Amino acid sequence: MWLTKKSVFIFCCLGLIWIGAPSASSAEQTIIIAGAGPSTSIVTEFFTQFSTLPAAEGYDFVVPQRSIKHAGGIKAAQNNIFGRTGRPLTPEEKGDVLEEVFLGRIPLTFVVDPDLGVRNLTRDQLISLLEGNIQNWSEVGGPSVPVKLVGREPGEAALSALAEELPQIENAPFTQRLKKDHQLVQLMQTTDRKGVLGFGAQTNFTPSLYLNVEDLNVGLALGLVYHRLNSDHQLVQAVRLFAQSTQWRQTVLSLGMIPVL
Repeated sequence: MWLTKKSVFIFCCLGLIWIGAPSASSAEQTIIIAGAGPSTSIVTEFFTQFSTLPAAEGYDFVVPQRSIKHAGGIKAAQNNIFGRTGRPLTPEEKGDVLEEVFLGRIPLTFVVDPDLGVRNLTRDQLISLLEGNIQNWSEVGGPSVPVKLVGREPGEAALSALAEELPQIENAPFTQRLKKDHQLVQLMQTTDRKGVLGFGAQTNFTPSLYLNVEDLNVGLALGLVYHRLNSDHQLVQAVRLFAQSTQWRQTVLSLGMIPVL
C-alpha cells in the first residue's frame, strides 16, 4: 500500500483506519510511534495536528492502536525516532540515552459499581477500603454488598501514580488483578461489577462510574520517548516546540486532560 502525504494511520485489530487528505506523493519517510496503551489517543491527536505543520513535510506518522506497553515504547524508540510512554521514565529507564516529551496528564479516577449508589467518599474512607478495614459497602452508606477491590499488576502505570498519593494501594487486598486497561472497562459493563471498586484513566470510563474522593487529584503524565542522539533532529525539535504551544495546550484541555506545565 502506498502511503500518503501528511497523514496519520491508526492500526487496530479490525484493520487499518486512515485519516488525512490524499496526496500524489508517496516518497515520504514513515514514522511509527508504538508503545503504551494509555497514551494512544493523545499521541494520535498530537500527530494528527502536527502533520499539518510545515515541519512535518516529508513524513507520514503511524500510530498503532495495539499496546506494546510502556517498556515496548522504550524499545520502539531505538528503532524509530519516537516511542509512546505510559508514565514518566524512571532514572533507570532514562539512563544517559533517553529523553521524553510530555504531551499531557491523563486524570486518574476510582470507579465503582453504580448500582451501589455510592458516589462520594472521604480520603480516609478510601484508605480504609484499600487497607481492607472496610469490607462491606453498608459501612459507607451503600447497601449490604461485599467490597470487591479490583487492581492492576505491580508496576503498572496508573497503580504507580496513585501509590504516590495513596501508598496503601500497593498492598491493598485485591480480589482480582487485571493486566489490561480494557479489562476493567469491560468488567464494569457486566453484572460481575457488583461491589467492584477499581481505578484507571478517567477517559476510559463513563461519568456514571466515577467515584469522587475528597482531596484527591492524580494525573498520569505521558507522551513520547526518544534517543538522546536524536535531540538535534529537526523533527524532534519541532515536536518539542509544538508540545509547548498554546494550540496544543487548548487541545489537551478539550480532550479532558491536564496540560503539562
